[in-house]
Amino acid sequence: MRCPFLREAQVKFCRGAVSSKMIMRSSASDEHERCTSDSWPDCPAARQHHQEHAPAKRCPFLHESLVQYCAGAPVSKFVPYSDDQSARCSDDRHAYCDVLLSLEGGRAPRTNGDPATWVPDGRHFAPNHLWLDVAPDGHWHIGVDAFVGHVTGRIDAISFINGAAGQHPTVVLTVGDTDLQLVFPVALQAAATNNRLRSQCERVVDEPYTGGWLFEGANRPGSIDLMGLRSGEPLKRWMRDELHRLNSAVQQHAAQTTGLWNDGGTAVPGVIRHLDRPAALSLYAEFFSPFVAWRSLP
Repeated sequence: MRCPFLREAQVKFCRGAVSSKMIMRSSASDEHERCTSDSWPDCPAARQHHQEHAPAKRCPFLHESLVQYCAGAPVSKFVPYSDDQSARCSDDRHAYCDVLLSLEGGRAPRTNGDPATWVPDGRHFAPNHLWLDVAPDGHWHIGVDAFVGHVTGRIDAISFINGAAGQHPTVVLTVGDTDLQLVFPVALQAAATNNRLRSQCERVVDEPYTGGWLFEGANRPGSIDLMGLRSGEPLKRWMRDELHRLNSAVQQHAAQTTGLWNDGGTAVPGVIRHLDRPAALSLYAEFFSPFVAWRSLP
């Protein structure tokens, strides 16, 4: 499905000018322009090229082209059909476009229910808190869920590890002095990574299911093995159980450190930053390690 804001237009521009500016064609402008009249030789841009055998009625530097542009963007940028820049606008990848997300309010933080356990419909979640969104046309996106953002609180750096075909998309999230390596359990070959996150790490936590996506790619529709991934109502129950497990793990660590047990309570956002390195790595092994995917699912 193509983006609803994708538009087509016929534009014209001057090949002889130092800086070419594309102008959308209209019948009104065509009637009074110099480029398609007898006076085109008087144009300074045309005179500097000394055209001796040029046509009499039309400037030889006038060029017309069919382009695409985004009607939702603040400034329209015309992109030729031959350019791959507008390719994502013509398929289901457009759902993760920043312009579309901004117009639809998709970049706003979710506040319905517990933000650590809220999940959108239509996603498939791995046991180590990575999600997969597969569109009907076979394009897919991978990211980390809101539970990861709740545990980390803030991401300080991101590194992408995307190997050859048949390997697993892998990301390293740096939290303080601890590197958390998250590996998607299904073998997929990513076509691109969200490199904007390198300078906008906060989007992983603030927009986990939209602008904070990590990898994208495309497979033949229906060819991805979704066994071992959770979705639907079981997913929501699992997310609530994971938050309870997190609270228990943090309370147990506090008891081992201080000798005192907390009477209830929940782990604060960014809880991993309040733990020493061994405890942080233990929390990683319990919830985010690639080996978590080996556990049997209910």
